[in-house]
Amino acid sequence: MEPNVPLQRSCPLALVLVALVLVVTLLGATTIRPAQPSAEIVIRNGVIVTVEGQLAADVRIRDHEIAEIGGNLTAAAGAREIDASGMLVLPGGVDPHVHLGGSRADDYTSGSAAALAGGITTISNFVSPREGEGLLDALRRAAEEIRAQAIADVILHPIIGDPGPIPDALEAMTEAGHTSLKVFLVRPTFDHTVPGFMTALRAAGATGLLMMMHCEDAAIISTTGERLMAEGRGSLRHLKR
Repeated sequence: MEPNVPLQRSCPLALVLVALVLVVTLLGATTIRPAQPSAEIVIRNGVIVTVEGQLAADVRIRDHEIAEIGGNLTAAAGAREIDASGMLVLPGGVDPHVHLGGSRADDYTSGSAAALAGGITTISNFVSPREGEGLLDALRRAAEEIRAQAIADVILHPIIGDPGPIPDALEAMTEAGHTSLKVFLVRPTFDHTVPGFMTALRAAGATGLLMMMHCEDAAIISTTGERLMAEGRGSLRHLKR
């Protein structure tokens, strides 16, 4: 079974100008790429900062990836050149936890534009299957939205609602480049299907997928909330840090 969600791995030397002259791409993460036209870009005269140190050099970007770093690079015909004199050229940031799309205020376009404005070149959004929708179908749907809307790179964290089909979908997910899943222990459905979730957790670990856990307890939250409301302590002024 193939999820049909092709992903790409970009160059680990992806860079972004500190003064926000240009945001280039992401720092070594597996992502879904938005559909955008690509032209060669050469960033000149900046001080490049990587894990290996600082280097005064030019950067050539081709097809959304760092193609070359060196001195006095010759730009191809039609290439865009940016003078980064006096600026640092840094790796683009990764925001591992965003909420975009659906009934939220931001979709992938506005959310990724805001990220890029702050030097974040990769965002990680959650995907929750709709009623009757399988995990792989939810990922396909989200990938289509990303390619139509996003202007930054996106990593997807699919949310497990029904743990039953999960073990069968894990191999297709990893082959497509997905690396993580999300489980909400806070939802009452978790308590009703704990054995299935435990099976899914073990299967994800064996496959090498990272399982993110939202660990509040649904029973404790609901009974505590009911008690506070009954005592007349339901307003925000009773919220303690």
